[in-house]
Amino acid sequence: MSPNRNHRLDGLEPDSLLGFLALLGLLRCLEEVRPDWWPRVSWTVDAPPVRPALHVAEPVTAKDVATAAAEGLNRLAEHHRFTQKDLKLP
Repeated sequence: MSPNRNHRLDGLEPDSLLGFLALLGLLRCLEEVRPDWWPRVSWTVDAPPVRPALHVAEPVTAKDVATAAAEGLNRLAEHHRFTQKDLKLP
């Protein structure tokens, strides 16, 4: 994979609320650890099927994006207290 400033996010479907929320979470995670990337999103309406595309300020690989997202998620999770370990719902 070569570094690129635009990354099509094929796994996130635009008509899914869960997919949209995942997209917002990805942006939040990236902004937490790589604010200099200026992560932004657009929709690939000219290249069916419509999917979100991540745009960053500098060329990065998909692995860099995934690593930064995981790092951001870990950093954000530190601010939450998860005390219930065995959560069972009826």
